[in-house]
Amino acid sequence: MTIELVPLKGVVIDSKEINFNDNSDKIIESLGEPEYRQESDKTIKLFYYSNELRFDINKENNKLEFIEFLGGYEGKLKPILYGVNVFSTLADELVNIIEKHDMNVLSEDDISKVFINSSISLWRELTPTIYENEIKASDYSNEEIEAFKQRALRWERVGIGYKGYFDYLNKKI
Repeated sequence: MTIELVPLKGVVIDSKEINFNDNSDKIIESLGEPEYRQESDKTIKLFYYSNELRFDINKENNKLEFIEFLGGYEGKLKPILYGVNVFSTLADELVNIIEKHDMNVLSEDDISKVFINSSISLWRELTPTIYENEIKASDYSNEEIEAFKQRALRWERVGIGYKGYFDYLNKKI
């Protein structure tokens, strides 16, 4: 399966284009019924591929607003962004690649990065610092420690939104 993230536009999955402002019917027509569906007052979330892919749809206007890949390094889905596999590429290298397209970046303790102009978000629970301070000195097996190390070196989630999706963050600064 080939998956290409197209910032500010959407995603292409095996030649099927899903664009921001598409409605839920278009997504279902392209990918079939979701494996899981979650609704809140403002959002409909459609989950696919063993919950590794989520589409957020504005409930009021039924338009796609945000796409997030949740599987990380250990997942089956391998989205491509700017020519590289998001989850195989080392975290710092991926940030450098994205910064060539968008230098307006907000960061939270190396756990998350949001690229405002391109509406891209990166997130991880485990950073190299957490790995060094907490995991490495624990009672985990060598195999588990190596798995944690590999996770710490990469991003666990990548999301993209429509143009202006993260503008509210700029206003908080």
